[in-house]
Amino acid sequence: MPCVCECPALSLARHVHTFVPDAGFKYYGLEYGQECYGSNDTLATITARGRSYFCDRPCVADGTDGCGGGWSISLYEVSG
Repeated sequence: MPCVCECPALSLARHVHTFVPDAGFKYYGLEYGQECYGSNDTLATITARGRSYFCDRPCVADGTDGCGGGWSISLYEVSG
């Protein structure tokens, strides 16, 4: 997934979804507790390298789950 979206320093799964659609992305991923990536590639292209099994990193800003892990991206689809 290309590093193409600039997310705020306090990236949270529940807040990032408001920034990504404005940037025009269909999918976004969170990695290593705070890194954000956006993409309009197909889901098949994004997941071509396999599943991420180590998405156990809490979000840096508030400690909630869902912010990926080391070399593992929690993937979300923008709805609406």
